Amino acid sequence: MFTNYIDQSLFYFLLAINVSIVSVYLLSRVRNLQLQLLELKANNRNESDCLARNISGLVKRLRLAERQLDKTSQKQDEIKANKTLDTNLTQANKLLDLGIDKDQLMHQFGLSEAEANLMSLVHTKSNCLEQPA
Repeated sequence: MFTNYIDQSLFYFLLAINVSIVSVYLLSRVRNLQLQLLELKANNRNESDCLARNISGLVKRLRLAERQLDKTSQKQDEIKANKTLDTNLTQANKLLDLGIDKDQLMHQFGLSEAEANLMSLVHTKSNCLEQPA
């Protein structure tokens, strides 16, 4: 009976040692995994910060490009308006050559009375200068 008790005690002692060894191993693995997780979190934070800086720079460049595009669009609109005005004035001068009066100029080209009078006077004066004396 005493031997049986010693055998049982030894068995439980060895079992306890095995459980302790396995527990220490598992705790070691858990600690290693925790360290890896902390390292991954730090890397992720660094990459997130880098990405945020890159996006911020990209937004600034996009805003600059948008402002430049707006300026270019405004210049293009001004050029179109000037070209239209030049074309209208050229047509108005040709019609003045054909003998159109200032009332028709005002109606056809949307000129004010002062603008039509001025164009008519300039055209009349330039015709007088062109004719030989």
